[in-house]
Amino acid sequence: MMIAVNRLTVDWFSFSVRYDDKSSVIPDKALNLEFFCDLLELPKEEFVDVGRVSFYRECHKLEGISINVPFEEKEGSQGYFIVMSGQGCRYYEQACRKDLYTSAADVWRKLFSRLRTLTKHGFAVNIPRFDVAMDDFSGLLQMERLVECVRNGEVCSRFDKKRVLDDIETYYKEKVRIQQSYSHGLTGMTLTFGARTSRSMCRFYDKLAEQRMKSFGNEMRMKELGEISHWVRMEFEFHKVNAIAMVNEFIDSEDFTSFFVDYVNGILRFIDRDDCNVSRCTPKQWWTQFLGTVRRLTLSLGEWRPVTRERHLDYVYKNLSGSIYTAINIDGLDSFLEHIIQRASEHLKSKHRALCRGLEFNLKNLCSADLWDYLRPHYKEAFV
Repeated sequence: MMIAVNRLTVDWFSFSVRYDDKSSVIPDKALNLEFFCDLLELPKEEFVDVGRVSFYRECHKLEGISINVPFEEKEGSQGYFIVMSGQGCRYYEQACRKDLYTSAADVWRKLFSRLRTLTKHGFAVNIPRFDVAMDDFSGLLQMERLVECVRNGEVCSRFDKKRVLDDIETYYKEKVRIQQSYSHGLTGMTLTFGARTSRSMCRFYDKLAEQRMKSFGNEMRMKELGEISHWVRMEFEFHKVNAIAMVNEFIDSEDFTSFFVDYVNGILRFIDRDDCNVSRCTPKQWWTQFLGTVRRLTLSLGEWRPVTRERHLDYVYKNLSGSIYTAINIDGLDSFLEHIIQRASEHLKSKHRALCRGLEFNLKNLCSADLWDYLRPHYKEAFV
């Protein structure tokens, strides 16, 4: 898989819908799971109920898309909360493309328009977060170059806060909680403008290093990443008022890409200090080239990689076989399985429950099955 051109993608989208008690219009539909499956144009039967999550009574998941159902007493104040992660955005684009002529922009504009229409029918819609990512595969955005510009004051920015984190592992441990074991000697650089609590923030990071850490042990994925020589991401994260404004602009603008490039250039520029007033300084040539490259593109379809049982097993076999083998040898098979059952009941994540859904057996039944009586003398011999 060779990615040759830069691209602009939607990388996160979340929204909530509730009944609007200030509206004079009485809603003609009830808010429920069917309502949101119809809104998203996704089949209800493919969503998996993973139980209670955080402050919501139920959570239904499908490939990075979550529909969170509130408790009945909070339907009017909290509403239903839908989250699309980066993986969910990629899946949604693929699932909602009617034909090859349907673009990613068409898919998102249709959804955003439906959400705005809901506000005219007695519903209140809020958008807590909307992310737009701009990926550079051409080598114009170099992390060392970006950081050097910040340290030399060669930046014209409307953001107040600037922060440099010297290795990508630390960044992802703080932000996405990626464990330290995923580093495997890979390092990167992250540059953040603004704060998560503000209406907008921007970050630059080495996406290639991040993907290599996450894919360590997956030979096929590492081979695909080996074909990419450079991948730096600039990501804008919009919250609340700014997120709603961006979604409205997405609906109304004839060319959202050009609008977004102009927005970026107005809020952040890397410059040559050729004037005493930084707002009049000339933008650096590589920065102008990067934004010009993106301007010529339409919103792109990112790569969707489904989370399957096969991928999960491949990860376990390649990365955890030695640890499992050693634990059984030290603690014994029965004790090992008892510990696994106990810990899993305490720490099982929703993605694990989704992968286990529909299986016809479970670990507790296997522990007392005749299968283990048959295996016990054989696995002991393997450790002699």
